Amino acid sequence: MTPRAGARCVLAVSMLLVLAASTGCGSNEEPQGPPTPQALEAKAGGGRQAMVRWAPVAASNLDHYGLYWRQGSGSQSLLATIALPDTGTVIPRLQPGIYAFAVESVDSAGRASTRSPEVAVTIPTAPQSAIPVGTDSAPNGYYEYLPPGYGDGIPRPLLVFWHGSGVLGNGSFDLDRLLDCCPPAMVNAGRWPASLPFVLLSPQTNLNCNVGDEPYTFMAWALAHYTVDPKRVYITGMSCGSIRTWMYLGTHTDDQVAAVWLLSGDPLSAWDQAGCNLGKVAISAFHGTADTVVPIGPERAVMHSLMACPAPPRKGVMWTEVPDAGHEVAWEGYEGDAGLDALNWLLAQSKP
Repeated sequence: MTPRAGARCVLAVSMLLVLAASTGCGSNEEPQGPPTPQALEAKAGGGRQAMVRWAPVAASNLDHYGLYWRQGSGSQSLLATIALPDTGTVIPRLQPGIYAFAVESVDSAGRASTRSPEVAVTIPTAPQSAIPVGTDSAPNGYYEYLPPGYGDGIPRPLLVFWHGSGVLGNGSFDLDRLLDCCPPAMVNAGRWPASLPFVLLSPQTNLNCNVGDEPYTFMAWALAHYTVDPKRVYITGMSCGSIRTWMYLGTHTDDQVAAVWLLSGDPLSAWDQAGCNLGKVAISAFHGTADTVVPIGPERAVMHSLMACPAPPRKGVMWTEVPDAGHEVAWEGYEGDAGLDALNWLLAQSKP
């Protein structure tokens, strides 16, 4: 070998060593995984649910997140795989207690980051459960209240509450908005009488008052998934929820329900569609005479027309004008003796 050839060989070997060092080739170091998620937070939502969120990880080859949890002093286990681009989830139907959560990021090669520090949350006792959309096959996220003794195989009456436009939401992180008013708020605050035997479901919608056929779809799902008496199925609604229910009655009348109690609604389109056939369902309606949001006139006219329909076949009709009350009667109507009387009136109605 000539001196020049020997120099070229040494140079080539040196370059290979430099390349190996720069790439990790020939070393014992493992390739690093993606960054650890930051800003993890967990909070208790109404109805025994936990809402967990974290900041998105910036990594070009990120594949998913792994969410870990433990209860009390138990060991950590994988709770869920969270697909991109989501950076959070809702965990429903938790038993009261302390839960701790941690999260890791996982890249497309299956390499996981270091798990984040745990964040703990306390789930208090609650009389109803929040069921975010996607938890089961229900078409909406909803709150579920089961009366004392439910589960013994005896069918209970079903009551579905439809909310007003002020609490429209996605049925997941927005569910807690329903706890500001009416039956779900009463249950949450311990003001719902335990003597009422209803299975009470309070779904959340993000649609306008007069859009879609959600009541029929949700009722069909509830009838198939709860032990309820199909002859004692009821709807109550306020404001937008009342308008939505009137429209449902205009199309479906007594296909599913025996009676409804509606507050601050507008039934003109339902009357135009069904007329006296609305009377196949027993109907109670409340409205404030000073309501400027949904004026009383249309509901007053329709309820008087309904009372003039032949009975039978028309079922029971109850029309209540609340003197000098505004739209807030829809909030106040469920509380106190008048609300309890209306709920007991529902229970007295039944399909043949």
